[in-house]
Amino acid sequence: MQTIQRWLILLRGMFVASLILVSLVPMQPAAAHFGEPYTVLYDQKLGEFTLSMKADPDVGTGTFFSDIELPSSMADGEVTIAIQAVADANSTGPSNSSASGQSTSHKASIEQKIEFDQEGYWTLDVSVTAGNQTGKHQFKVLVTPPFPPWITTMICLAPFLMVGAIWTLTMRRNAMLKQQQAENREH
Repeated sequence: MQTIQRWLILLRGMFVASLILVSLVPMQPAAAHFGEPYTVLYDQKLGEFTLSMKADPDVGTGTFFSDIELPSSMADGEVTIAIQAVADANSTGPSNSSASGQSTSHKASIEQKIEFDQEGYWTLDVSVTAGNQTGKHQFKVLVTPPFPPWITTMICLAPFLMVGAIWTLTMRRNAMLKQQQAENREH
């Protein structure tokens, strides 16, 4: 019976400690993107072309992965995608990137890098050229500071460390209580 009561006290303490911990965490959107690139355009029509694009837009160097689908009437060949990025706030100036690739079966996949000198919203002007046709599109992307992977590990590890610390302290306290009870019985 005492063992069950001890476990209930331990679980109640862990629940209260986790509620306190969660209430101390500020509720706000994440300040940075980390992990896999995310979709910024999906099947966007640019004239005769269809563009899908994934991005990892970090301050410093952002990476863009473009999948371009050519119209069936167009022969396979060289496809060029150009990106001009302009910050919505103060910046040192626009950033440009151009990359080319070969299309096969009316599709081309192109990876390119572009420099961002500050975080915030940037307007991207995308231009796709193949043969004598060009398609253009403009959209915004949020550039975030790069997020070191060790921070992610620490954030994920913190709850387990807290539970381990609470368990260790509770077990230590229970051992001391047992020792005091044993000493009191001897006297």
